[in-house]
Amino acid sequence: MKDSKNLAGSYSHFPSPMKSYVLSVIAILCCAVPAAIISSWMWKKFGLESVPLAIATVLSAMVLATALFAMLSAIGKALKITK
Repeated sequence: MKDSKNLAGSYSHFPSPMKSYVLSVIAILCCAVPAAIISSWMWKKFGLESVPLAIATVLSAMVLATALFAMLSAIGKALKITK
C-alpha cells in the first residue's frame, strides 16, 4: 500500500503528478524544438534538400534532443529541482 506522501507513484519526479506532466512536456519542447531547428539549419548548410534533408534532420534532431534532455535532467538533479 502506498503511503500518503507518494500518491503520484514512483514514476513521478515531483510531488504532484500534474506538475510532473506539465514540466515534462515543457522539458521535451525545450529540447525538441531547438534540436529540430538547429539540425535542419545545419544540414541545409551542407546543401541537403527535400527527403534527404528531412531524414538527416529527424535523425540528428533525435540525438541532439536526447543529449539536451539528459543535460537538463542532470542540471535539475544537481540543483535539487527533481529527484
